[in-house]
Amino acid sequence: MRLQNTYKLQKCRGSTVVSSAAPVTAAAGESSPRFSMWSFNLRSDFNAEKDGKDCWAERKEGVAGLLNSYEPDIIATQELIAQQVAYLGDHLPLYEYEGCCRLGSDEDEYCAIFYKKDKFNVVDGDTMWLSETPDEAGSIGWDAMYPRIATWAVLEVKENPGNYVTVISTHFDHQGVEARKNSAKYLKELISDLQKKFPTSPVALAGDFNSIKIENEVYKTLTTGDGALLDAWGASESIEDNGWKRSTMHKFQGVKFDGCMGDGTVELCTVEEEGESSPKASDGMEHIDWILLRNAASGTGSLKAVKSEVFTDTLPSGRYPSDHFPVGTDLMLT
Repeated sequence: MRLQNTYKLQKCRGSTVVSSAAPVTAAAGESSPRFSMWSFNLRSDFNAEKDGKDCWAERKEGVAGLLNSYEPDIIATQELIAQQVAYLGDHLPLYEYEGCCRLGSDEDEYCAIFYKKDKFNVVDGDTMWLSETPDEAGSIGWDAMYPRIATWAVLEVKENPGNYVTVISTHFDHQGVEARKNSAKYLKELISDLQKKFPTSPVALAGDFNSIKIENEVYKTLTTGDGALLDAWGASESIEDNGWKRSTMHKFQGVKFDGCMGDGTVELCTVEEEGESSPKASDGMEHIDWILLRNAASGTGSLKAVKSEVFTDTLPSGRYPSDHFPVGTDLMLT
């Protein structure tokens, strides 16, 4: 089910969007399109009283300012609810978005994909549910606590018509261990199906997987075997962690965070000995927010990870924009 790329929250199911605009120019000296992409869990506005000074009302201006400052070309978001999507739609003038509420209405969380409207056309898109009935709005899969979704959009590069990238934003369940495993399997199948329909489009999968990468079946499923995806963090020519080598979830504590458990059953660090957790530098292996890549099924479309970064910025208030750090990757479409 799908929400059209306007700033009005609508029914999810919509017609395919094909826009037209003047092309932008590639960076000087580059023949291949290059763009930046973030994955950013922005913490929903369901817990305003619990979040206190970290509630959305206190963060929203700073979040919009942060995104307008960095201007990533694509922002794969998680957890935003309708009023948050609408606020960012109004305050990110360079962007439009694709997405659908996980209940199939406007009452709950999105995995909205924001994209620069001067750089991309939306060719197609939809939202699928991570469940045994992926077309059923609001369906809950396996042992998950909540409905979980994956929103996808096929974007055409305006500066180079005929060049595409399929972007997927997702958020795995925080409680259901089996749900996370099966969601990974389903997403791999979804990507294969999308590449049959769009064989020349490489894929960038981004999201909060509520799983670290070390000895984790979710990560193993997605990055090994038939149809394996490539971890942009490990494949990047350069990495900037800004001194932070722990989980990308920090519970609004930022660089002072020293915990090993997230919400529900989510582990945030490795365990060296039974009963004793010991956080250690792991070069991105303790991240729960990932960007994964798969080359096009046919033709020459591939995504090259140039640089990946964890952004540890604070807001003007000194607090953090979310309880997760955003992860970004500069990509080259070749």
